[in-house]
Amino acid sequence: MTQRALRFLTAAATTAAVVGGAAAPAVAAQPVIERLEFEEADIPETSFSCDFPVLVSFSGVVIIRTFPDRGSGVVEVDTANFAVRLVGEDGTSVRVRNVGADVTRVTPDGDVLLTAAGQVPFPGHVPYAYKGVLRIDLETGDVILEPSNTTTVDELCEVLSAP
Repeated sequence: MTQRALRFLTAAATTAAVVGGAAAPAVAAQPVIERLEFEEADIPETSFSCDFPVLVSFSGVVIIRTFPDRGSGVVEVDTANFAVRLVGEDGTSVRVRNVGADVTRVTPDGDVLLTAAGQVPFPGHVPYAYKGVLRIDLETGDVILEPSNTTTVDELCEVLSAP
């Protein structure tokens, strides 16, 4: 074996040992995972402030991952991917998707923050639908970051009441 080949093999073996040692997995508790699947089901919705009843149908999946052994950092991740159908009194309907992730995190100083990113087609944590990122302090209810692309309940009601 030539001197050059020996140096190459020594360097490769050293690199593999260092990278292999650095890439060893950390021992951490596995998350508790719950998968919720929704079939299309009509639910009369009363949280909308329309002047008429709104029928809501959901179809899709939500996956909830909780990390019960963590005192700080990410403690829960919820991902959603489902279709939503809103139907007004006269049968006018709107189909939208709810997709994205909600991440609950405990900061080192104990604050509990929710970051919701994606497309949320109806009011929930805030009184509007949105696309983008929303961050809330769950202990105080303060909105820290608001999405820029929003739709109010009045705008949703206007679409559902259009002939």
